[in-house]
Amino acid sequence: YWVGISHYCLLASGVFLMLIWQWLPVQPLLALVVASAGAGDLAVLFERLDGRKVLPLIFGGIYLLLMRLESRFNPLLLVRDLFYDLFAQPRQVQEVYRVLRGSRLSDIDAGIKTDIVSRLWVPSIDAGDFDKSSDTVEYRWAYSCVLFDKIRSYADDSSYQRFFTEPSLKWGDICLSFQAASERVAAWRKSPPHYTKTLRLIDDLDRLGGLLARLLACIVVFGSANEKELWETVNRLGGNVRRVRLKHTYKYFLTFTAAVVGAVLVGREVAVMLHNVIFPALPLKHFSFDTFRWVLYAVAIYIVPIVLVFAGRSAADRFISPSQQRYFGFYTLMIVAGFLVSTSVSALILGLSRDPEGFRFLAGFADSMRWGILPALMAGFVAYQMDTTVSDEEPKSEMYMRASGRFAVWGVIALVITLYATDELGPVDARLRFTIVVTTIFVVGALAAVARFKSVYAQEPVPQADNTG
Repeated sequence: YWVGISHYCLLASGVFLMLIWQWLPVQPLLALVVASAGAGDLAVLFERLDGRKVLPLIFGGIYLLLMRLESRFNPLLLVRDLFYDLFAQPRQVQEVYRVLRGSRLSDIDAGIKTDIVSRLWVPSIDAGDFDKSSDTVEYRWAYSCVLFDKIRSYADDSSYQRFFTEPSLKWGDICLSFQAASERVAAWRKSPPHYTKTLRLIDDLDRLGGLLARLLACIVVFGSANEKELWETVNRLGGNVRRVRLKHTYKYFLTFTAAVVGAVLVGREVAVMLHNVIFPALPLKHFSFDTFRWVLYAVAIYIVPIVLVFAGRSAADRFISPSQQRYFGFYTLMIVAGFLVSTSVSALILGLSRDPEGFRFLAGFADSMRWGILPALMAGFVAYQMDTTVSDEEPKSEMYMRASGRFAVWGVIALVITLYATDELGPVDARLRFTIVVTTIFVVGALAAVARFKSVYAQEPVPQADNTG
């Protein structure tokens, strides 16, 4: 975590200095402060502190506020969380902990239940305790016994000794509490019902279960070779690991955004180079300020529909049956929604930038419909790719080959559709049409190439073996 925090601070500071250097120079402010301090007259400082010199201070205050503002829409914190995920695994431990705390013991293997009952130091469990309500003493104690037995299986392995010697994980306290709880539960079973003692015992068992789940989560995350093995282990312990929404969507959002920005910058330069080679008599400049406008326009019409896909998938997963493999109705809905959103965004951007006073949304929407086709198809493809997941073990060569294939296929699709969308530009400005077509090929191809989603092995439960017979 300290390494991740250090890298994040360096990056945030570098971005701040770069922005100051490019757009808000601090030299006038520093010169004024030095001159005022040398003269010993603060009145001169405030008299000459105009808007140009105050802007760096205002921007610095806003930047510091963003660094402290805890919001999922804060771009700086999205980058911070990305660094945390790269340098540590505590979020995965928390996910495993939550699943273990919400697990149902009735789902675990019958042979595990029998082994646990036979290995107890003090007889205090019946076979039916695993199926009782989760707010009973019997179930809470059976839950603690399951986790303790699993943890004990790692205790003799030297690879896991760091967890048993780490003071914050309290393995020594857990052993003492478990032995004391075993005797208390055995005595509670033999004594007549007592409301206050029962509540106290439930609270103590709940606290013990939390310590056990935390320690076991650390061990399981550390000891699993991959995410599939991790969730299979959790599922064997009764974890109800079913379909969950795509994890860490902000990573994919940043990836898609970076792909669009990079594709526009590279694609336009490639288009200019090809144009100057093919048509040397009509050369184009390699860099133009309009490139930044292209970047903003491409990000708006392509990323907004993709964000809609992420939001729609998170909502749809609550209602989609886990037995389904493909959700073609959802893909179609995302294509339609992506078309409406991207066309609306294109109409607003183009209409307001050309003639803000005479802008009419419906007329602009009709004129921009051809520009909404590719973003809509890309939104449907991204939704489809969410169910075409890959594992962490995929070879790099295969990953690059698949990405290149997607780039080529979608590049051809983009070529055909963009030629149709720009047919009216041919008689007006052939050079602009050529540049748009080549740049769009790079943008759509890059989005298709990075549309790669890792497997979420927590989606479906692992079938349990039946050892009852």
